[in-house]
Amino acid sequence: MAKGSPLGPLMANAFVRKVEKQLETENKLPTLYKRFAVDTLSAMPNPEAASEFLTTSSKNHPFVDFTMELEENSRLPFLGIGIIRNGSRLDSMINSKPTDIGLLLHYHSHIGARYKWSLLNTLLNHAFRLSSTWKFFHEERERLKEIFSRLRYPDDLVQSTIRQFIETKVSDKREAPIRIVLSFKDQKSANVVRRELADLSQKNNADISPFYTSRMIKDEIKARLMNISSRGWEGKVKELNKVFNDCIHGHIEIHPLCVKIINTPQFQRLRDIKQLGGCYYVFPGASHNRFEHSIGTCYLAGKLVEGLCKHQPNPKITPEDVLCVKIAGLCHDLGHGPFSHMFDGLFIPEARPRDDKKWKHENGSLSMFEHMMKANRLTDEFRKHGLHDVDEVFIKELIIGEPLGEPTSEEWRFKGRGKEKSFLYEIVANKRTGIDVDKFDYFARDCHGLGIKNSFDHERYMKSAKVIQCEGEKQICVRDKEDNNLYEMFHTRDSLHRRAYQHKTKNIIEIMIKEALLKADRHVLFKGKKKKFPISKCIDDMEAYIKLTDNVFYKILNSSEPKLEEARDILRRVQCRDLHRFIGKITVKPEENEKISEIEERMKKNVEKEGLQPEDFVFDVVKFNYGMGAENPMDKVRFYSKKKPNEAFPLRKDQISYMLPEKFQERHIRVYFRKNDIELRKKAERWFDQWQKKYNEKGGDAQGEQIPVISPQEGDSNASEAGASNALQESERGKKAKRRISFKESKENLT
Repeated sequence: MAKGSPLGPLMANAFVRKVEKQLETENKLPTLYKRFAVDTLSAMPNPEAASEFLTTSSKNHPFVDFTMELEENSRLPFLGIGIIRNGSRLDSMINSKPTDIGLLLHYHSHIGARYKWSLLNTLLNHAFRLSSTWKFFHEERERLKEIFSRLRYPDDLVQSTIRQFIETKVSDKREAPIRIVLSFKDQKSANVVRRELADLSQKNNADISPFYTSRMIKDEIKARLMNISSRGWEGKVKELNKVFNDCIHGHIEIHPLCVKIINTPQFQRLRDIKQLGGCYYVFPGASHNRFEHSIGTCYLAGKLVEGLCKHQPNPKITPEDVLCVKIAGLCHDLGHGPFSHMFDGLFIPEARPRDDKKWKHENGSLSMFEHMMKANRLTDEFRKHGLHDVDEVFIKELIIGEPLGEPTSEEWRFKGRGKEKSFLYEIVANKRTGIDVDKFDYFARDCHGLGIKNSFDHERYMKSAKVIQCEGEKQICVRDKEDNNLYEMFHTRDSLHRRAYQHKTKNIIEIMIKEALLKADRHVLFKGKKKKFPISKCIDDMEAYIKLTDNVFYKILNSSEPKLEEARDILRRVQCRDLHRFIGKITVKPEENEKISEIEERMKKNVEKEGLQPEDFVFDVVKFNYGMGAENPMDKVRFYSKKKPNEAFPLRKDQISYMLPEKFQERHIRVYFRKNDIELRKKAERWFDQWQKKYNEKGGDAQGEQIPVISPQEGDSNASEAGASNALQESERGKKAKRRISFKESKENLT
């Protein structure tokens, strides 16, 4: 047979297969037996067994000379591969023969540059595929460096090609392809197969490309098709994004890993937690839950970070960075309890006053995220998508907006990503400016449910956002002409708090629900990992906390347990709208913002002097601001201009508008009365009117003097009514006189 004949491998393959059948008949095939054409790799218990196997093979065919090579020092060369026995496993590496002196394409040859680059890249790929560990690959890499140095390849070309190759392989987390092998007899069949697979590719979003093979097929198809050349296709069927139809953002695509998170009990729990808590009892449209808000935040987080990639040439954002930001947006509210902020803002501080550290829902989100990962074995899914332990740390830092534990460096506090990616920490929970996708979604979603107009355009903001080096780190900056749009965002926040989030009726409903939960705390238990927990202790065990949702309201209300009678009565009052009565509010003077607790104490003492009981009153402190306390949040925002697109700078208030507020925070103390007794309530209202008047004039009961309250004489209801009437008339006369003086002064000023 002529050397190089295409029938040569087929004949050799058929011959060796015949030998294998004889060895199978004699039961002499070793346990490990891998044949590649005419070369075979096998494992034997000892050298004697290997010699016997060689003798048996040669005896069956005396005209064929079988040779054998045994391992030395746990190493065996095989088809250009060095196989290393490492305990119970086999490793592989490149095996270079002593005769290989590296005579390859010289750099100064007349062949095109792309062929030279391809040569190095091909050898790197060869080393990568045959090396079972990075250690063996790096050894071959160093050998290739020496070879290409002798071939006069520029050092920077070699180094950059190697670096680019390694980065590609490290970031390439694709799954092994799915192989589809189809056999056919003629070209007509091949054309049919190609057409059908093309249709399959379009329908399943599969990346299918043909590969070719010539082999014998055993036990797969009918015997008459044996020895037929086969053509097959290999490809990877991509995991598809899932499309959600969201009432705010329309049709949105969610990453497959995020979908797996959504389909866990820990995330599905958010369906049973109202986004706005007690607002639903005031605004009938505010029925949306944390579930849809979290999905919306995930979508906007991905949209913003992908937009940053598009708006500038090299932001160094990897696919893993994008996925981590999306997951953080999705999981940032996992830790919310019943009625959202009521639980961590009102209930937990009173139920657990001795806790050293104040518990917030962000802490719960971290604990629930860890529980979700373990309970659903999501670590393997994370690894499939290229996410590792450091990425999980990064996700947690994004959720809480702060470093986990003690900072390891004074220069940079975070562990998940380096300082060069500091801007990623401003997307989900922005502690620097308060501008983040969490607000973007809940502004739009809450306004939709509340029936309040949203004047902030987050789409416009995201289109102009870009990353600029500023103040020693990279920050998300926005175009200077977006200043008014950002003020609208902060103004929208303030408006939502005034009109909905801190609505006086909503607040007292949540206060009453809190009172019911406090009374039911020890008597309503939830099963945890090892024992049952009361409501306030569920945050210590995520297995119990996952069962604690808004449904606790009806669990108490529908209970027949005698110990829950007081809690049931409070919840019945909420359902029947028999609420604690609002009797008034005072606006705390800016200079006394830090003395609110003192003002409350003075009010309680003054109540006692008037014969009323402090426990019959509810004092609710509310604050309104632009998100940064008493500071102007725009002072922290950095802008860029059309003329200087890569230079970040702040804007002074007078550069934006002279009509902006001077104060960015105010606080109110709202007073409610618990009793339903009409006479007592009127007395409480008269007391509050007098106290408020005194506070507005002199700053309250600073000296401890008793504020006069018009109280009825015992048994003299007429005197009481007359006194009240006289006081009201006197008050009205005073108001009219003030209005006349004010009008007169205005006329004089105009003149």
